[in-house]
Amino acid sequence: MFGQKVNCDFCGKTVKLRKAFELTDGYICPECMGSMKLSHDMNCAQVKAIRQQRRLSREREKEFVVTREIGEGNKTCIIDERHRLFMIDDPRKWRVSHPDIYSFKDIMNVQIDIKDEDDGYDFEVYIQLNHAAVDEIVFSLSSMKPKVRYDDLYLQLVKKGEILSDVLMSEEIDDSVWICPHCQTRNNNRFCSHCGRPKTL
Repeated sequence: MFGQKVNCDFCGKTVKLRKAFELTDGYICPECMGSMKLSHDMNCAQVKAIRQQRRLSREREKEFVVTREIGEGNKTCIIDERHRLFMIDDPRKWRVSHPDIYSFKDIMNVQIDIKDEDDGYDFEVYIQLNHAAVDEIVFSLSSMKPKVRYDDLYLQLVKKGEILSDVLMSEEIDDSVWICPHCQTRNNNRFCSHCGRPKTL
């Protein structure tokens, strides 16, 4: 075993076994692995899908225009309704952290699961995807948990969950429709019908 070498199944480079990450059907070298978080029960096809998603996300990042943010901190669902894309990350840091960006077309279902826990109600979001790299995204809408069912915070989170589900599961809209970044109203005129602000490019 000592000094044994293997070939990376992604770039073909020969590396020492102790430096390579072992998959179920091959190896990946440190350079190809980069910052990816992998597990030993993954196969090469799964890792290739993750690498492809990373490359695609970098391309999508160039055109991404934020129209909605639902959630908080690094568990915010950041949405681009114009290009029908979304990511889960901190709105202040995604340009630096470069999270994966998915298409609305990848979404199979969005479910809001309200769990009655010891410290309050947890609003957990499940986004099921038809995607080679990931099949489900799970995050909480808020770190603040309502203590009482149907109090103001509880109802606010119910509404946020409904909006998130409606937006991500919405049908494709006409290119002339735009979302006001101030009040989130959909419009097809030059000025927002709700707050009166002009259309932003």
